[in-house]
Amino acid sequence: MFYVHGGSFVAERSPRITQLVARFAATAEARVFAPSYRLAPEHPCPAGVEDIVAAWAWFQETWPGEPVVALAESAGTAILLAALQQARARGMPLPAAIVLLSPWVDLSLQSWSVTAASLMGTTPYTMESLALVSRFYLDGRSATDPIASPLFGSFEGFPPMLIHASRGDILYDDAVRLAEKVRDQGGDLTVRLWAEETHVWERMHTAKAKQSILLAAEFIRRHLDGARPG
Repeated sequence: MFYVHGGSFVAERSPRITQLVARFAATAEARVFAPSYRLAPEHPCPAGVEDIVAAWAWFQETWPGEPVVALAESAGTAILLAALQQARARGMPLPAAIVLLSPWVDLSLQSWSVTAASLMGTTPYTMESLALVSRFYLDGRSATDPIASPLFGSFEGFPPMLIHASRGDILYDDAVRLAEKVRDQGGDLTVRLWAEETHVWERMHTAKAKQSILLAAEFIRRHLDGARPG
């Protein structure tokens, strides 16, 4: 697995997310390559995307032909998808499949769930907090530039994609809009929605977290096995 962590574009991978990566690796019975990337505000967009493109190129050169599934959560999904859009444009191979957990793919914050959750106070996250880290990351760049917000880019030719999201998440509609975009472009897409979970609830040690990890791991194993020669 090629894993890109979240952290609102400004934070290193936390111990809890490192544990999540380990749980995915154990459940999917797969090795994990989890590159770091430069963080805002010191290194705004597209520095993180460029780092992940470079890491992807290094991975392909080091293990040519090795079956791999790309996995990301939260803000990591924006960086991963933008990096894969860049990689495709440069003629680089794409992964066998992509798994996204609670994706954040629109830094313009146009998703209705962002406004609704902020007004109702239903999550610990607010539009103001998302806008602040978006400003750090964008550093004057347009929020609808696909290299920052891959929702506004193209997913034509992308591999099968799995999205896990929850209606209780402030970024729920980012997942919905991403799914609509991928489907409109003829993508192979599986979407699983939960009712009342938090943002990236898989990092918790709950029954719903275990269920999400298990289902995603089954998807990962299936596509890894399908990508192997013979």
